[in-house]
Amino acid sequence: MERCFLDWRRPALALAVDYLVENFSAPSPGGDAKKGVLSLGGVIVAVPGGRAGRRLLELLIQRCKADEVVLEPPEIVTLGGLPELFYEAKRPFAEDLVQQLAWVDALKKLISAAANGNDGNGGRLRGLLPNPPADDDLGTWLALGTMFGKLHRELAADALDCNAVANCGERIEGFTEVARWKTLAEVQETYLRTLDELGLWDRQTARLFAIREGECRSDMDVVLVGLVDMNKAQRSMLDQVGERVRALVFAPPEMADRFDEHGCLKPEAWLDAHIDLPSEQIEVVDSPADQAAAVARAIAALNGRFSAEDISVGVPDVRLVPHIERQLRQCDVPSRYGVGRAVSLSAPYRFLADVAEYVSDRRFDAFAKLVRHPSVGGWLCQRGIDGDWITAIDRFYEERLPYRMEDSKGFFTEVNEENEDRKGNDRNEKVAAVYRAIEDLVGALDGPARPLGDWGEGIVELLVSVFSGGDSEGKVRLDRSDPIDRQVLVACEKIHEVLRRNLGLPERLAPKVSGAEAVGLVLREVENEAISPLPERGTVELLGWLELPWDDAAVMIVTGMNEGIVPS
Repeated sequence: MERCFLDWRRPALALAVDYLVENFSAPSPGGDAKKGVLSLGGVIVAVPGGRAGRRLLELLIQRCKADEVVLEPPEIVTLGGLPELFYEAKRPFAEDLVQQLAWVDALKKLISAAANGNDGNGGRLRGLLPNPPADDDLGTWLALGTMFGKLHRELAADALDCNAVANCGERIEGFTEVARWKTLAEVQETYLRTLDELGLWDRQTARLFAIREGECRSDMDVVLVGLVDMNKAQRSMLDQVGERVRALVFAPPEMADRFDEHGCLKPEAWLDAHIDLPSEQIEVVDSPADQAAAVARAIAALNGRFSAEDISVGVPDVRLVPHIERQLRQCDVPSRYGVGRAVSLSAPYRFLADVAEYVSDRRFDAFAKLVRHPSVGGWLCQRGIDGDWITAIDRFYEERLPYRMEDSKGFFTEVNEENEDRKGNDRNEKVAAVYRAIEDLVGALDGPARPLGDWGEGIVELLVSVFSGGDSEGKVRLDRSDPIDRQVLVACEKIHEVLRRNLGLPERLAPKVSGAEAVGLVLREVENEAISPLPERGTVELLGWLELPWDDAAVMIVTGMNEGIVPS
């Protein structure tokens, strides 16, 4: 593998573009000396993150346009997706939920064998899981599946499995967890056997198999852009295609001894590194509001010498983002949080979460929460239910103290015989109208437990009913260029993608769940995803810590350099 040291006095991605232009440019096919070709079609460029990849492509396009060169773009991937380009996947990979369910299936099989005295190991599983969840406690089972899957991935990253840990432990004096690791190895083997029987492949195991069998190949050149932290499995795969790999290291050549043969950092070599940062470049403040004010002062001190697009603000602590956005807005400085907004904060996610809570047992407090969702309020108005029904529901609760809405239906039509409480009767009628509308809305989630995929249509109908913004013919009027509408659309698309994937859950693993549980499973799959904002000209970018080395703005302001935040 070839290491190429590029001095860090210029932005890393700009240096990467220079390297690609210098090493892969060719004359045009027609022999025109002026119009050449930047031939990257046979090149894989691996970058640390998605934003770095997008920015690298932008810079390549800008450079080729300025040089009047034809660009044949490279295949740009993140480090996480690089290994699958080096071997042939002979089977489909198991999706995340399928993997979690396969772990659950493996645990339940071994628990059953232990209970029947057929495990052959004296019930070792009881030492690993002495109090297993109830059989129908799907949430806890999936949490266990997630935990075992995480352990499996961490070991595989260092080309290990549970059996290897157990064998190593036997050679370590005083190590008392050998029995536990042997049990884990048994669970792991059962998990892999389950996927094998389903004709699926575990991604981590497929990588390890390719490494052991020497199957890694590449007929393309591979350029690693600043990948300074790789696990053992990734390194082993790159070693097998090493003659095609070039690692771009963003440091002066005289610091070569601080990097290993893969271009990764040697941590011990940096423990006493001197950082030449003058004290006048550091400002110490107290609160989050003070941090935001310091950002505004730093921008003001530039005296308009830089446009907003030339300024980036690093925000290692995501809790500072609202404070900085608010402060810049007050100063008429437009900003954009490039990391994006979590799907779990979007209106469709919150709506489905409220629906699931209500459908599970029809509690009044869940009903009151659901009808207060802004989108549900708009939907009720479209159905002709207007007026102050929120107050009517609150008064209804004060007078009746219902625990479940189902138990309250007899109150809705109760009429005072002496007509002394006509307003009360009107309130009851309004509450009854809202209740009937909500029951019509969520009715698709009622019914006996069935496989997750069978609930997909009902969940989609819920989203379309409330968020379509349609006219009388149901035509959608949401505008993807509008930031608020886009949040709704992207969140719905991500939820729909989860439903689409889970339609094909193997019948053997697919749990039978209620409508509320189905919604909970879907939300669990999307809660950690983000909705990136639309790109805007003339805005100050707010970026996370790991994105900062790959940002090429002329000015960078870094906040939240507190112990525990950096590093964390």
